[in-house]
Amino acid sequence: MEDRTTEINRAICVMSQNLDNQDSPRIGIFWYDIRNDDLFGVVSSHASEARVSKGLANINTLHRDYWEKQYNRLKFKNNGEEVYPYIGDYKDTPRGRVFYDVNDNRYIVNVGSWINEYTQAKALIIDEFNLEGQNYLFEIAIHWEIGHSWEG
Repeated sequence: MEDRTTEINRAICVMSQNLDNQDSPRIGIFWYDIRNDDLFGVVSSHASEARVSKGLANINTLHRDYWEKQYNRLKFKNNGEEVYPYIGDYKDTPRGRVFYDVNDNRYIVNVGSWINEYTQAKALIIDEFNLEGQNYLFEIAIHWEIGHSWEG
């Protein structure tokens, strides 16, 4: 019984250390739900936990892979029917990625030009990724345009 108590106490200690870290800025991926004016499919991590490549801290999760997993899981559970918001291809819904530029000490929010039409999404992204009070920049790139990807 004592071993189990020690194990539980150790787990509680580890979890309690995360309490101080809940409002830390995050990096990751997201989609924007136009219909409900909300983000979904958010996968994020603290920049300190991410891998850095070419000066950018990033998470390993790809939009394509995450969408496919959710799309197939929901379709299976619903007798082969697509389930909103996972309708169609991952590129057909506004999406973006938040990086951390370790050289410039700045968060980069990459989105498509869709952000100009749905400007309210900026506040949702800033809130979701805890960027308020941080050095951040929204950048528009063709990769995150609706219908585009790095594959073409």
